Amino acid sequence: MRINHAILIHALPTDRLEDFVNDRLAQRYKDDHSHELWRGAGNVGRDVTAYVADKPTKGPWDNFRCKQLSKTLPESAAFVGAGKIFMHSAAGE
Repeated sequence: MRINHAILIHALPTDRLEDFVNDRLAQRYKDDHSHELWRGAGNVGRDVTAYVADKPTKGPWDNFRCKQLSKTLPESAAFVGAGKIFMHSAAGE
């Protein structure tokens, strides 16, 4: 019987999901310069980030949101979340 990893990941509480994504980045993205785990409020739309350049504000980066929701995220809420990331990024954060 094959393990259904999606079900196991979906069952993780938010803090464990952040740890899982952070650990996975350490294994998978060895070409990235660094990755960072952001905990709690004030993360300006980031839970885990991976940076390609040696200076996070000077190159491309990947942003991961690690929220476990009880229902499907409405499109409008997804746009608000993306807007939050763009707003803080444009402000240089």
